[in-house]
Amino acid sequence: MNALMPLDERYERALHALGEKVTAAATARGLAEKLERRLKQREAVLVIKHKKEAGSVALAEKMALADPEYELALSQWETANIEYRIADAEADNAKTNFEAWRTASSNRRAEMNLR
Repeated sequence: MNALMPLDERYERALHALGEKVTAAATARGLAEKLERRLKQREAVLVIKHKKEAGSVALAEKMALADPEYELALSQWETANIEYRIADAEADNAKTNFEAWRTASSNRRAEMNLR
């Protein structure tokens, strides 16, 4: 942020950037959680699909996990989960930076009041 920019404007920009990061993290988390539920649902459907030919539930579960449909759903969930974790880390970083900036600004104002 530009040091010559008025403090209120810098505060608003920092707060806006923080809000965008938190929103992105929440959206990514929602997608990852949705895909995780769909992954479990896909596994259940595939177990039922393979149960007759497998002869046992244990073998049907293994066949379901080896099914290309499950592999695709798992890959989609893994991608979404990684994106969520990255977005969450970026949001945490933005929160930390905002708090550090806010503390430094507060300290500068306090120093000016002491003069």
